Amino acid sequence: MFLKKKRILFLIYGGLGNQLFQLAAAKNFLNNHDYKCYFVDMSGFFGRRKVDFELKRFGVKTTELNKIVKLSLYSFVSLHILINKKLSFFDKFFYTEKNIHTPYSMSRNLIGYGYWQGEVFFESVKKEFKFFLKDSVKKFGNYPNNRLNQTTAVHIRRGDYVNDKIANAYHHTADLDWYQSNMKLIEKNEKIVNFLIFSDDPIWCETNFANWNNVEIVKSNFDDSFYDMYLMSRCKNFILSNSSYSWWAEFLCDENEKITIAPEFWFVGVKTTDLPIFNRKWMIN
Repeated sequence: MFLKKKRILFLIYGGLGNQLFQLAAAKNFLNNHDYKCYFVDMSGFFGRRKVDFELKRFGVKTTELNKIVKLSLYSFVSLHILINKKLSFFDKFFYTEKNIHTPYSMSRNLIGYGYWQGEVFFESVKKEFKFFLKDSVKKFGNYPNNRLNQTTAVHIRRGDYVNDKIANAYHHTADLDWYQSNMKLIEKNEKIVNFLIFSDDPIWCETNFANWNNVEIVKSNFDDSFYDMYLMSRCKNFILSNSSYSWWAEFLCDENEKITIAPEFWFVGVKTTDLPIFNRKWMIN
């Protein structure tokens, strides 16, 4: 008897960094399970920032669902998050970070959701996914090709981390002293070093780094957020913010002797070293 292939609806939301993690997790799932995958843009339901469906640049298509269906999906996922701490009955309908090693059969359709921040969630397709992202650049036009071998990328995430009360209470925000002390640390380890600062608050950066002669603040291409990420990846060293955006830039860099510095806390009260997003090669300050 012919069995129709089961489906997984993979929910996509958040900014570019989060969406790339979700896409990678979906590819990891499909590498291990014989399912048909449909991507659903849920950016209007999850998260507090208005964002675009960034994955369309990579040829990813969304399944068109009306708002009522999306609201039902959102409600079902929210219910699962709420009761999952006490009951595990609904787990069988979901693919999440909690059950990535579950040997799913072809017995039911699934909903995949989560932030999936860490290589562990796409380990089986890590090399292929990196190649996929780099190969996509060939189609995007005027992207940087040269390595910036004497340059350190500094990512300063402020925006909603500072201006949104809820985000500010949840996300750790590194202060100016933290960035400048780590920039000085890089200078001690490199004979020649220039800094490229990437930030969603360039005015703050211009004010606070005005006395640094070896600093350039990148004028962000807000129409193409992957451009800045890829430019960042061409640098040799990295000072990361607690952001999935700069995580992907560092991941895409193939420099063998790069120095990567990350903050001690990724979220308020949550140490970076306690999370899957942590890379053991990083320096934590």
